[in-house]
Amino acid sequence: MQCLSRISNPCRPVVPVTRLPIQNGFSRSNWDGFRALAYVHGGACRLISRNGNVFKSYPALPESLSAELRARSAILDGEIVALDRHGKSQFKDLLFRRKEPRFYAFDLLWADEGLQYDHSR
Repeated sequence: MQCLSRISNPCRPVVPVTRLPIQNGFSRSNWDGFRALAYVHGGACRLISRNGNVFKSYPALPESLSAELRARSAILDGEIVALDRHGKSQFKDLLFRRKEPRFYAFDLLWADEGLQYDHSR
């Protein structure tokens, strides 16, 4: 894969058709936020919506994501959310920018060799 910034048609996040049964006490939570792909390359990050639009409303989020991820290049599928003091996502707080947004990654779609990932989790 060459430079991620050259991707003209990013892959779209997909909504699962069926729900998976709960196994070992874990289930996939339904976060009330914006689904996004995070394209990280060369210290920069772009958050792309399902429609292929760049999220520009939360400029600090891509900056912090690229700083925290230990990879030169990666693509993550996840959701942008805002949490209340109990850890529950609140869409209105995200929409009206009342809380700091967070990115919850569901899947690591691609990464270079530099990513340090704990496969036991």
